[in-house]
Amino acid sequence: MKFQRCLPFDSRYLSCDLTEHQRACYIAYGNANSSVNAAARACGKHLPSMSAAVRRVQKKGAEKFGKLVWDDEIKEIVPQTVKILFFDIEYAPTSCFVYGFYRQNISENQVIEHGYMLSFSAMWYGDSNEEIIYEEARTRSQEKKLIKNLFKLLEEADVAVGHNLKRYDMKMTKGRGLKYGLPPLKQPKMIDTLLLCRREFRLPRNSLSAVAEYLDVSKKDSHSEYPGFTLFIECCKNPKSPAWEVLREYNKQDVLVLKEIYEKLRGHDTQSPNLGLFKFDTRNICPKCSSSELQPVAPIATNMQVYSGYRCNNCGGISRSRQTIVEKIHKKNMLANAR
Repeated sequence: MKFQRCLPFDSRYLSCDLTEHQRACYIAYGNANSSVNAAARACGKHLPSMSAAVRRVQKKGAEKFGKLVWDDEIKEIVPQTVKILFFDIEYAPTSCFVYGFYRQNISENQVIEHGYMLSFSAMWYGDSNEEIIYEEARTRSQEKKLIKNLFKLLEEADVAVGHNLKRYDMKMTKGRGLKYGLPPLKQPKMIDTLLLCRREFRLPRNSLSAVAEYLDVSKKDSHSEYPGFTLFIECCKNPKSPAWEVLREYNKQDVLVLKEIYEKLRGHDTQSPNLGLFKFDTRNICPKCSSSELQPVAPIATNMQVYSGYRCNNCGGISRSRQTIVEKIHKKNMLANAR
């Protein structure tokens, strides 16, 4: 006979509304170091009865405190968090032979050398130290290691955030992985702040620096020592150039600006990946920022249904329940528009 595995003991669950039998079983379960077999032997109870009592307590606890997971490394109950990764890449230009400056159609035999990934910077959301992970490839021979490490970060993430992420950063990253024979990337859900700005608003401009200025967050550095394209030319020409230190700060700053922009925009995103999918929580969770701090608002109606509405106290975003609040008898008599 198989029994459902019980989660480790959590003393907070004893504050729930429990029967005497459930309380006694759960205390014994805690004294037995979260072993159902040992708790059953200590209480002289049958194993199925002990297992059922412990699972009932844990169900009540999950309803009150939210579902929790066991972290074997720190040996305590911890909340499940969503792993959000901000990242940005810098890429070397392609060099080629041309006869003119405007409207050039460049064939493959005009190409001298295709570009490669110079560097990436990344940061985990919620990191109190705001530690930025930065790696660079000063020569092409170092790029494979850089791409492998970026793949590892992306496969660890539940959600990746970037500006022009879907059309540029993610595709360029996967393309370089393909070149080096890496297995297909287990791609995280994506939040592209460039597409978000274009979809939800009409801003003066949608570049990262323009959006940062519009939202009055940290401004991007103009790297005046190596203005514009000069920075990338200098890095490509000389692996020991001081331009690499400028590129490092430029790349790292992009991620910090990206984080601030994301925090300003996320509540407005009507097509955000549902972050509640990654929480494994029994409470209502904001799909935009994964907070459980929600307050009811007026019901939200579609053409044929009405749902409970909520506003998040953390990001301000609006969400709705998945179950309709329209009575079945009312739906039965409801008419729809003819086309």
